[in-house]
Amino acid sequence: MRVNILCKQKRQNTTGGNIYDSYLFEQIEKEDNIEVRYITDEQIGCKILLFYSIYCWMSRKDILDCDKLIINSSRFSKFLPFLFFLRFQKKRLPVITIHHHFGFRQLQGIKKYVYRWMELQFLKYCDIIITPNQYVREELLSHFGSSKIAFLELAFNKVPNKKITPQFGNFLYVGTIEKRKGIKYLIESLALLSVEMKKEITVNIVGKVVEQAYYKSILKLINRLGLQKIVKFHGRLSDEELSTAYQNASYFVFPSLHEGYGMVIIEAMSYGIPVIAFDNSAMPYTIKNGYNGLLIKNKNIHELADRMQTVFIDKNLREKLSIGALETYNRARSLNDLDKDISLFIKQTLLC
Repeated sequence: MRVNILCKQKRQNTTGGNIYDSYLFEQIEKEDNIEVRYITDEQIGCKILLFYSIYCWMSRKDILDCDKLIINSSRFSKFLPFLFFLRFQKKRLPVITIHHHFGFRQLQGIKKYVYRWMELQFLKYCDIIITPNQYVREELLSHFGSSKIAFLELAFNKVPNKKITPQFGNFLYVGTIEKRKGIKYLIESLALLSVEMKKEITVNIVGKVVEQAYYKSILKLINRLGLQKIVKFHGRLSDEELSTAYQNASYFVFPSLHEGYGMVIIEAMSYGIPVIAFDNSAMPYTIKNGYNGLLIKNKNIHELADRMQTVFIDKNLREKLSIGALETYNRARSLNDLDKDISLFIKQTLLC
């Protein structure tokens, strides 16, 4: 059997979703009865993402030369026309998609409703929808039958907990720099902190910039609010540097506006770091308010500032939440659990 994987590039590890996809593909590649072929943007000559379906049409001979096709649903709006074309082929090609979260939920106004229709149509046309998280699975079940959904729940490389030496007043964010991650709300909340607290804290922001315009607007906001000495951008760090950043952090602040899971939440908890986040999307599935972190009303910068001030003062609260964070991590699934699920998926779905 041949499985073609349509993707931007063969290996991407920028986001938690990229890491999950790459791991899944690696496990499929290990199956003796499956030949995996990657068809990248470069191979189909895709230079303008807006015309992705046109490039796919021009490369349809290569794309259709397989038994099953896999694509990430993040490209639903660009791939939908080509997917529509596939439905009218004599030989129906089964299409499998990996769905981490609903993209339309990040939008507003009429655009949100248009993209909602497009995203649901894309998922409707796909034969199998793989999702790694319970939050998205529940939403998918409200639209489609369970037979269409393959729940391959996210898992983690469980390693012994590192030695933690948190620095007083060190707040950490890890994630890409883009509008969806809500960094603007974190910066605005810092301006509301007491003068005394501002003198004693540091907010370290780690991650790749994926939206330059948004990053520049954040820098302007930091300058306008006079927070240059508090907020530090570090870009993307090596694994060793990132581990050090976690070990030194007192709290993990994650103001994201929408997540399918948020792998960095569990990553932070593996170091015993309590997480402060908004109460939207998948956050409450992992963060239990007062147990392993603090949940803030969505986009409420006043409450965010107030809770940051509280945890800064109350060291006993940090200790309590740290214990809960470690317990949450210890209960999280391991890669062995995911491997078993993937193996079953390959036998019962992919090879059928």
